[in-house]
Amino acid sequence: MNWETFIHKNSGTWGVNPPSIKDGIGQFFDSQSSKKAAKWREKLGAIKWDRDVAMLSEWIERVLRKFPLGDDIAGLWFYVPEIELNHPFTYFVGSRSFFVNEGEWACDTAWNLSELAEKAKAKRFATEFVPSVLVEVQRVLNVGPGDVVEIDSEQAPFEVYAGVTLTYMGLLVRHAIEKVDRKLLVGKREFRGVGFGYASGDVEELGVVTAGGWKAASRAYAVEYKEQAKKVSANPKLDMNSESFSLSAYLKAGMDVHAMDEDGNTTLMLAARGSGFGTVNYAIVRELIEAGVNVKTPGVSKATPLLMLCDGPLDIVQLLLKRGADPNARNSMDHTPMHSSMGPNCKLANVELMLKHGGDANLQGIGGRRPLHTIAEDGDPTYMRSTSSEKRIQLLVKHGAKIDALDGEGQSPLLHAVGRYAIYSGQETDRQSQFFKVILALLKHGANPNLTYKFAPDPRIPVGGTPLMCRRYDDGEVHLALLKHGADPKLTCKKGKTALDYAKLGLSKAKPKDRKGIEAVIAAMEAAMGADVATAKPSAKSKTGAKQGASAKKPAVKTGKKKASSKKAGKKPSKKARR
Repeated sequence: MNWETFIHKNSGTWGVNPPSIKDGIGQFFDSQSSKKAAKWREKLGAIKWDRDVAMLSEWIERVLRKFPLGDDIAGLWFYVPEIELNHPFTYFVGSRSFFVNEGEWACDTAWNLSELAEKAKAKRFATEFVPSVLVEVQRVLNVGPGDVVEIDSEQAPFEVYAGVTLTYMGLLVRHAIEKVDRKLLVGKREFRGVGFGYASGDVEELGVVTAGGWKAASRAYAVEYKEQAKKVSANPKLDMNSESFSLSAYLKAGMDVHAMDEDGNTTLMLAARGSGFGTVNYAIVRELIEAGVNVKTPGVSKATPLLMLCDGPLDIVQLLLKRGADPNARNSMDHTPMHSSMGPNCKLANVELMLKHGGDANLQGIGGRRPLHTIAEDGDPTYMRSTSSEKRIQLLVKHGAKIDALDGEGQSPLLHAVGRYAIYSGQETDRQSQFFKVILALLKHGANPNLTYKFAPDPRIPVGGTPLMCRRYDDGEVHLALLKHGADPKLTCKKGKTALDYAKLGLSKAKPKDRKGIEAVIAAMEAAMGADVATAKPSAKSKTGAKQGASAKKPAVKTGKKKASSKKAGKKPSKKARR
């Protein structure tokens, strides 16, 4: 019997009634027909095979306490780097499932080694275990790093080395796991498989550890996945990677609710995504959450179920949060449930619930923007029969939101809102009024109207200017509100102009129908600057006086003095003078 046959035959039974490591090594040699096997068995006879069991058990506990297994992890996979075993380091990773691939067990690695290693490196924590016994086995069998083992050499044949190594590894892991605190191994799933194998992904199942003890993998674990594989092959609707996949049919068939598709989406993420816009089946979402699917596991682009469902029914959001969903979790674009919940489709009660469960009212997302910036960019949502922006702002401020917090571009929520108002003003009356409501709400809660723009969000706003310099006047409501809340008309932009300068320039170019709003703004600015309010509105008399002044100068051009002075200066008199 070769070593591969021996491992496959015995590893499945080791989960329930494992022999001692020494006896297991003896059984391996008994299975060998090689005449030289006795020689190598004798050389290894003095090794204390159980020496690493306690150390490995403690190491596993330290790793699991540092990096707890998620509820979606179906099994643990211990492995060594390829069968050449030049350096017998032992790693282990969490697996979402074990599955049969072309007749061989393989491991779908989720809690992967590279991520664990990065975490461990940051915390100066070892992620590998070097069994001292295997180092001694290498020495005794005269096998060193990089060696090519020839059958007729003084070194042990490859079959002996490989068989001893994997027999030892399988039994070492099994005996060490027995000593590990079971609470660290058993999750909300009914079982957690334990296996060992090679870096290439082949797995030798050792057994299944449950709250009630160990079970043979072949009876409790392997059978279930094989049965599910048969169902999938018979019905494409049960294949999560098929275009015809149906989640309702999948659950009805009693398939694994913790499974994932090839893109890393859990069944819950597939349900949250729905089959199209607005077609989320919340009944299935509830069923999956209550079945214990890990609500923290992200899908494509690291989006979490809460990010997808934060604007759903309140009880769904409550279920997700109760199961540990993080309202501050970021996707790959730095978008979070806290930012998404500021949209018009999300109810205020959902936002309040997330804040109570640790939602950060000052959380920075895309471009350093906070939830208040999202409100400022989206406008007031009451046009969609949603909660007003004022109530959302009030709730965020109550939970510590900084009203003048700057984003990555140096803009406060108020600067954003006025910029958006400038863009939509005069074009879309409804959108314009939505941003006006946001501006009023921000000012009401203490937003500083004298912060300046580092860049111009719209051509009507100068660089270095304040919101008061926005050259979108309309009926003057925005500017009057800014002045009422302390906007300073004396401040200048980078061009050295004040808000009053821009308003007067706007008045000189305004159409008759637009003059009323600008005149009201000029009057208010001049009043704020201590000027005579009457000068803000040019009267008909003042216009006449200007014309009279201009005409009074004309006769002087026709006088003789003017003509003489022109000659005296050596210049030709004008045509008017020559007449």
